[in-house]
Amino acid sequence: MAPAEKTQKSTNKVSKFVYIVDAPYTADQWPQVGLQHHNTILDLLVDLLKPIGSHRSLCIVPSKGKRSRKRKRTEEKQSHNSAPLEPLNTSVPEISRHILVGLNSTSRHMELTSKEIAKSTLEGINLPSQLAAIFVTKSKKDDLMYSHLPLLARTSSCLYPNSPPTVIVPLNLTVEPKLAQALSLPRVHVVGIMSSCPGASLLIDYVRDHIGPIEVPWVKEAVNAKYLGLKLQMMEPGTESDSLKESNNIKQSKHD
Repeated sequence: MAPAEKTQKSTNKVSKFVYIVDAPYTADQWPQVGLQHHNTILDLLVDLLKPIGSHRSLCIVPSKGKRSRKRKRTEEKQSHNSAPLEPLNTSVPEISRHILVGLNSTSRHMELTSKEIAKSTLEGINLPSQLAAIFVTKSKKDDLMYSHLPLLARTSSCLYPNSPPTVIVPLNLTVEPKLAQALSLPRVHVVGIMSSCPGASLLIDYVRDHIGPIEVPWVKEAVNAKYLGLKLQMMEPGTESDSLKESNNIKQSKHD
């Protein structure tokens, strides 16, 4: 076969699409935060977290990694010869008991709160503190990682019918270093603040006034007990972003 014929066949090659089946329900709608509100919320949040970071930097010794034995012995001799330091105030800030840092601890708190809903209707138990707001630094690529937060926020808020629901505040991923510096941690992506947190009333009120609660429309759609056809998504591999070309619904069955 001539080289020209091979080139012509390669250019006329038909693209193959990959079909992905997705759930039929409407996706969760995260709230949109304007730039002015975003910066104000960030400043209030950083000021609230600074006492925790100051305590960590003074009282918690960070890991120094692997060091040579000779250097370690030299530092030990210098520490013995130096004068003893005055004891520092190691009292933990009160707000640290009302703030959750990290995705796992925040999710676990809401899971336990959701489990207490059934018990509270039968027993007179003491209710755990409600999460007033959850701050998440995320990009569009992290949607799957945090996809469970809207449902947990909705279900855990049912335990407090007389209080506003938990608000999820998405923050730009570029502000993550500021939160990490305020807490003296390497990385911080999720911060949960309880409604009982002292000194957080200004931040909580501002968030509730300017950021609406997250919507979970598929919960109502599932309760309706109506058949919904699966969503069929068609994607062309090898493109720059592997973006979805089409998104169509499979025809609904007539068994309504």
